Amino acid sequence: MKNLINKTIYMALAYSFIILIFSLFFFIQTPTHAETKINLINNTSERVTDLANIFTPQDEDNIKNKIFEIEKNTKAQIAILTINTLHDTTINPENLDIFQFGIELLSDKNFGWNIGDEQLDTGLFLLIAKEDHTYRFFTGYGLEGVLPDLQLQRIAEAYFPQYFRQKQYSTGVEYVLIDIQKFLENDAEIIQKYTPNSSEEFNKIAILFLLAFSFFAGLFVSEIENKQKKNNAILLISLGILFTILTPYIVTNIGLFSLFLFLFSSGEKNNSGGFSSGNWSSGGGISSGYSFSQFGGGSFGGGGFGGKW
Repeated sequence: MKNLINKTIYMALAYSFIILIFSLFFFIQTPTHAETKINLINNTSERVTDLANIFTPQDEDNIKNKIFEIEKNTKAQIAILTINTLHDTTINPENLDIFQFGIELLSDKNFGWNIGDEQLDTGLFLLIAKEDHTYRFFTGYGLEGVLPDLQLQRIAEAYFPQYFRQKQYSTGVEYVLIDIQKFLENDAEIIQKYTPNSSEEFNKIAILFLLAFSFFAGLFVSEIENKQKKNNAILLISLGILFTILTPYIVTNIGLFSLFLFLFSSGEKNNSGGFSSGNWSSGGGISSGYSFSQFGGGSFGGGGFGGKW
């Protein structure tokens, strides 16, 4: 039992060290607001800034009308920016990726992209990089609970890839805005359409159970002193984990990772004390009464969703 406790402590320390290293690397690599020199100003609170020229004047009017309708009926404030590429040094001299670029743009009030009410933080920002075939939504803190990332992902993936590949950008954007509006207005049909069903929830539970089982089973097997029994246990449990890949609930990469986790945690201690491998409601419901105005200075974190087409 003592060896098991010591091994658990060692594993916890090892994982903590790995997380610390990755955190430090991310911190060092991510530019601060003071260092970033984005050249893109929106002091006039434009709802649609089409630098990539993917919308016709009529398309742009239609999108603006839909945005105005959403803002009139809800407290969400929306802006869309399209650019040709993130590698354009005239607007992105530091070659930030789409997430960093969007966050820097929204975080500095001097850029004028502070979408959403300052107290409610109800901004929604869509950034499209045409030549990079990538897009990303950024949700204000106040919208994250009303329009969760998973639902936003499902809405975007239902339209953007198929229409953007056909260069029907305005059609994809309008369909997404329509469903976002219905979601914010608590439309029961739309909420049901984009809410995970029970089988998907079971899928997540099954994955978490497999990962936990693999880790603790490895710790248990590592305490078996009889080499033959230990090898038999490793073989049987490994086969069991591999068989889970054949179920509809566990994807292949999760199953293989679980197997690696089991084999790693079932390793024996070496002489140095380390291990050796061994063998706004659930669907919305924002109140109405919000009139079109200038951007209100809303705040953004890491909420939202990004994808490619």
